Amino acid sequence: MEGPYERLLDRLWETACRGIAGLAAPWQIRRTGQARINVERTRSLVRAQTELDVDALRSGRALLADDGKTLVEGPLDSNPAQEAVRIAERSVVADEMRSQVNVAKALLIAEAELHDDPQEPPDKQVDDDWFFRWRKLAGDVSSEELQSIWGKILAGEIKSPGSFSLRTLDFMKSISIDDASMIEKLAGLVINGECLVHGIGKNTSVAHPVLEVRFLLHMKRLALSTRFNLESIA
Repeated sequence: MEGPYERLLDRLWETACRGIAGLAAPWQIRRTGQARINVERTRSLVRAQTELDVDALRSGRALLADDGKTLVEGPLDSNPAQEAVRIAERSVVADEMRSQVNVAKALLIAEAELHDDPQEPPDKQVDDDWFFRWRKLAGDVSSEELQSIWGKILAGEIKSPGSFSLRTLDFMKSISIDDASMIEKLAGLVINGECLVHGIGKNTSVAHPVLEVRFLLHMKRLALSTRFNLESIA
């Protein structure tokens, strides 16, 4: 019998399949009963090969065949104009492949977040426009730290559609890895939007690495810590 966590995972892949046709395979494979370890191994191999293909395209070691899908080895074109076109084509294809790899990694992080989660899937589906925006922005992120954030955002939206607005997604695309680390620290001090620590700065004998003035001021610039009374921090 399918458990609640399986239904959440199904909802994740159903959402992904609506916007990324090529990602239907993992969900369908699980439905047909293939051992999960084989699914994970297959997906890992595909991602690894895709990353190798991207590098080969960028370096010029491989070219895109006329079918637009197959990579072939071959010397660079001797005609400068034709070679310029080839370079442009390689760049476009490599960028698209890299984006697909980034999205796939974020999806797997979302899957890991939802795995074994006992919550029942909500009646409401993730909005298609929301997922398309998420896919575009997640595709631009190559660092593992930021991919983790995008994966967790998707997992949260799957569990409760509407939790993350489009404005929030647009904000998240502008943060750096350091910002992401700071936000994670700040999140540990907030429940329902309220700061758990009061009287910051009153006791100078108590030091907290998260509550340094520089940290809070930076969070305010990111519009994340407006509930902190910065005037009380002397």
